[in-house]
Amino acid sequence: MNPAPVLITLNNPNAYRRYAEPVQFGVALPKDLSPDLPWHLYDEQHEPLPACIETAAEWPNGSPKWLRVTTQITLAPMQSQQLSLKPERPSSTSPQHGTYLRVEQHNNAWQISTPKHNFTLHGQTGQWQIKALSASSPTHTLDWQFNDAQQHPGTWVTERIEPLAQDNPVFVELLIHGHWRDHSGQRHIQVEHRVRCYAEGGLMTWASRVHNPQRARHNGGLWDLGDPGSVHFSALALRVQCSHSGIGHVQVTPDTVPLTTTTAEQLRVTQHASGGDHWNSLNHMDASGTVPLRYSGYSVAQANDTTHTHGRAQPLAWWADAKHSLYGGISEFWQQFPSALSSSNQHLELALFPAASEHTHELQGGECKTQQLALAFNGTTDALAWLATPLVPVVDTQAYATAEVLPWFAHADQPSPIDPLLATGLSGPDNFFIKREVIDEFGWRHFGDLFADHESLYQTPDQPPFISHYNNQYDAIYGFARQFVRTGDTRWFRLMDDLARHVVDIDLYHTDADRAEYNHGLFWHTDHYLPASTATHRTYSKYNSTSSIPGQTGGGPAAEHCYTTGLAYHHFLTGNPHSKQAVLDLAGWMIALHDGGPGLLSALWAVKRDYAGKLVARLRGRKVSSYRYPFTRGTGNYLVALIDAYEVSAEQRYLDRCAAIIRDTLHPQDDIDARQLMTVETGWSYLILVQALARFLRTKAQAGQYDHSFTLTRAAFLAYTDWMRQHEQPFLSDPKQLEFPNDTWVAQDVRKAMLMFQAADLDPEHAEHYRAQGQAWLDYVTQHLAQSSTLSFTRIQVILLQNHGPDAAREVFPPQALTTAGFTFGKPPQATLLRLLGLIIGRLWQGIREFRPTRERHWWNTRMNRS
Repeated sequence: MNPAPVLITLNNPNAYRRYAEPVQFGVALPKDLSPDLPWHLYDEQHEPLPACIETAAEWPNGSPKWLRVTTQITLAPMQSQQLSLKPERPSSTSPQHGTYLRVEQHNNAWQISTPKHNFTLHGQTGQWQIKALSASSPTHTLDWQFNDAQQHPGTWVTERIEPLAQDNPVFVELLIHGHWRDHSGQRHIQVEHRVRCYAEGGLMTWASRVHNPQRARHNGGLWDLGDPGSVHFSALALRVQCSHSGIGHVQVTPDTVPLTTTTAEQLRVTQHASGGDHWNSLNHMDASGTVPLRYSGYSVAQANDTTHTHGRAQPLAWWADAKHSLYGGISEFWQQFPSALSSSNQHLELALFPAASEHTHELQGGECKTQQLALAFNGTTDALAWLATPLVPVVDTQAYATAEVLPWFAHADQPSPIDPLLATGLSGPDNFFIKREVIDEFGWRHFGDLFADHESLYQTPDQPPFISHYNNQYDAIYGFARQFVRTGDTRWFRLMDDLARHVVDIDLYHTDADRAEYNHGLFWHTDHYLPASTATHRTYSKYNSTSSIPGQTGGGPAAEHCYTTGLAYHHFLTGNPHSKQAVLDLAGWMIALHDGGPGLLSALWAVKRDYAGKLVARLRGRKVSSYRYPFTRGTGNYLVALIDAYEVSAEQRYLDRCAAIIRDTLHPQDDIDARQLMTVETGWSYLILVQALARFLRTKAQAGQYDHSFTLTRAAFLAYTDWMRQHEQPFLSDPKQLEFPNDTWVAQDVRKAMLMFQAADLDPEHAEHYRAQGQAWLDYVTQHLAQSSTLSFTRIQVILLQNHGPDAAREVFPPQALTTAGFTFGKPPQATLLRLLGLIIGRLWQGIREFRPTRERHWWNTRMNRS
């Protein structure tokens, strides 16, 4: 029997028509469906729509777990449409449904043929030529232009070209890898262009990513702008040359009258700053510590006249003659300033990083930036109107509940007492969108991040709020994703998508050239209650002469700040490939951070860090921990990163590594009192580790792996949750034990409540006691925070978002999995001298086998901060 259709709602709230707008979204499916079901997309009239439907993830039996659906949508103003995804073959075929797009390679040229256009890429030069199939149509030539810091034109070098999507009726995609060399011939920045040519609308979209793969030098553990590892450049733009003259047009916003030109002089719109009330916020300091912005909003240049406006542009530029036209636009034009768009009688230019005489653009070591632009050949004035506010497909929430792809997922008809508290973050007077304006969290490096307003808690009222970036602490992306699929409110989607794209580009350290414990890690601003200044990656700045942590003078990527689950779901919900790669990169970083990189010097360092202190203490007759991994959120984050890597890759090695980590972290027969978990400032984060155990158990259950590691972990999980039930109290019950006793600690108490509800699902025999305790703690949290003046703080909201669900939803485990009959766990490992020596010898022997002179030299140079 086939499953019920999945319903997808599209809503156009704007007063303009959307034509052939590309949409891509994820659909979750329940397990045990046939892998051979032929899924198809239908419109409201039950006619089949051309769609590219791909499997993004599979269940263990090979059936699709997530589908990635791409189509093109036309919607009238203020119109909604409901699509349906069905596992059946269409009884009729739409006119375009049998047209499959392909790409062909001829020598070093790539040609894409769509129903109305030919797109040709010359691989060596990176130049494109586009021509409509009609004989009289003009030829448009596309070239990227790059200028280095001295305004010299760069040289493009193509490295490789990969065709990624073929034989589908919607689009063809090419992935172009290359780099720009500066005027001296040195490699300057890496570039990735992800180019799609669509069947309808003559549409061509670009997701262009620039990347500085060098490492930062971060002297003293400081990560400010101006670091020697940064690269500087003056401009990057796509220029489209038309084969003959026409009329150039620029429309500044969708509701303004277009400007026109019939000469070679450019009409140009440039967004210099956000156009908001705090456009010149200290958020926009450059490496010198000054704000270089000269204008508050955008400017329009026409002939010799330039006018400046305090506002926000979302322009469209186009060229047209009597029969043909070409439209161009940049997504998030004002949000990702600076941006520029220009037109003349024979060209368009779309500048992602426009030239400016007063400054250059700095791309820090390991930093990326991905930006979107679109071209429409032979379109109409509504061809690219959707760029300002793209459609957000909303999948029926019941589909996610049925598929069981989110843990402890409570859909909208299962209310939680946390719901009213979360409404503050979306619709309250200090909601997430309004808080962007407080510190002007805009510009290409900042847009999407959240204002960490809790860092301003102890400032006096006359002080402006600290500039502090939240940087996905406690996985805001995941919280936003859960609320979007639960409620269908597209505001949650915007928050999720904006933050995920920011984190993936800016907050991850994309380099292989630094220390293994830093490469591909997530930056962390642990300097609490101090401004970030020019440390844009939420970490330590040279402008802070003191630290909130005594003796701490620097930082960087850290295990206790690694959040991957939201990125995994962002990938599944949107199809964004960079989010998937980020999950895998973060998992690899956590492995290197905890278990050491390859090589002898790395092994010696790991022995010093993990075993030397224990060995000395043991030789002196003191008791030491028998476990390798600390009982903290760092280990919990390690487990979750591996679980998420398993989810996006289906590679069993990640779950197997989880099992090994758990065995070397805790045991059902631990002396839990000896862990000193009630020493709150140092022990509280064990809650995150125990939550990771629940996630591991659910993942193993979904894979049908009710093995020894499942049973051992369940027994250990219940040992700790039972101890919690008997010993834990609200953190603020004894404020003297806290350095900063504020309501963030009340929010953290919600973790205890949710662990009780999860324990009830895993221990039916004692479920009633667990639920009673969980409800008591949940009532305390919600009643206290409902009266809190700091409820709207980002950190409190995100903690609540991340922990939403287990109180309202249940996970059902088979009875045979909830027993320990026939299993022998043994005793916790003992930290004997012989065991410690064996671990040390084993780690050193591994390092000897991995010894390579170049590897050892690299390890040494990165720690000595040499090139």
